[in-house]
Amino acid sequence: MKAIYQIGDEVIFHDPNAEMARIFAEMDPTYKVRSVQPGRGFVPKFQQLRKEMIQTYTPLIEMDSKELEEVFSRKGGSVMNIMKGEVVSKFNVLHALSLSSLSECRLCGWDCGVNRYKGRSLRCGLGKESFSNAPFDHISEEYSLNPAIVTNFRGCALNCIYCIDYESLSVKDCAPSDPGKFWDQVLKLQRQDFPVTALEFTNPTESFPGLMEILGQAPDHFNLPVVLNCHLYGSRSFYDMANHVTDVWLPDLRYGNDKCAKKLSGIDDYMKYARIGLNAMRGSRIIVRILVLPGHVDCCHGPALELLSKYRDDCWVSILDQYIPEHQAYLDPSLNRRPTKEEISEVESLVDRYGLRNIAKGCDDFWTC
Repeated sequence: MKAIYQIGDEVIFHDPNAEMARIFAEMDPTYKVRSVQPGRGFVPKFQQLRKEMIQTYTPLIEMDSKELEEVFSRKGGSVMNIMKGEVVSKFNVLHALSLSSLSECRLCGWDCGVNRYKGRSLRCGLGKESFSNAPFDHISEEYSLNPAIVTNFRGCALNCIYCIDYESLSVKDCAPSDPGKFWDQVLKLQRQDFPVTALEFTNPTESFPGLMEILGQAPDHFNLPVVLNCHLYGSRSFYDMANHVTDVWLPDLRYGNDKCAKKLSGIDDYMKYARIGLNAMRGSRIIVRILVLPGHVDCCHGPALELLSKYRDDCWVSILDQYIPEHQAYLDPSLNRRPTKEEISEVESLVDRYGLRNIAKGCDDFWTC
């Protein structure tokens, strides 16, 4: 677990783990970790891609982005059906395509076009390498993802003044991600008492090539759904690639207008990119998170939920009430407090008003629909 906060009469547990579950059970004998499992026969998308083979006469490393896109679009087959040329998996082609994107990076809404092989972006602070924190077990995710093994990528296109994980976003003095070590840690976490439901990657947009490198070294038997928890400021090219390996999208829809997004996260054209992301995710399982920000129900959460009403058949909604005034939240007077019960209740009522599916009220059909 990352931290325990006491604010007034409230005690808030930030990212509680399996160890905390045992403590919760001692405090309350009726406590249990709620979970909706996908089933033993589930096969993640990235594992399917690893088994789908493509024939090519040119080494992937010699291809540009357009050539890689053309190869990836080809219908794959089994090794037995491919007799000539070089045989590669569709996963490897997608990995190569993600790496090629770093030469003129346009993964996020800043569209900066920086060659990350030669230097770092001034927006996210990332170059060619990715950086991630050690994976940990999380027992308070949405029921259909809970418990989850979670890892956070460092470096972010947003600069949220209230970011609770602000210390972990810097890449200064960090070692690059180590896929071998990552999987050793994941498999160790899987051997705990709790049946893990999903593998969740937080902040994957700017680090998508690093995510692909990690998935490329996954054990063949690994069969947990891959969840991408993203900030909805990604580009269409990011979603076009990531859709092929994402089993569940878990986007944060923080704002309902560009003005608040600029003021609180320092980004431009937020609503444009939020719509790009929601449109691109259609056809996948989507859980849209709404973190209740104090003082922003009318300007942000109301319009955001109205926007989601256009996607009511495509997504579930998850209302998060654990906002804590951290980092530089004091810079905005409205953010320098916890949301009130009335604000949280109003947001939940808006979910019902717009006919949205509140995942906290039931998601037993999440993995079957």
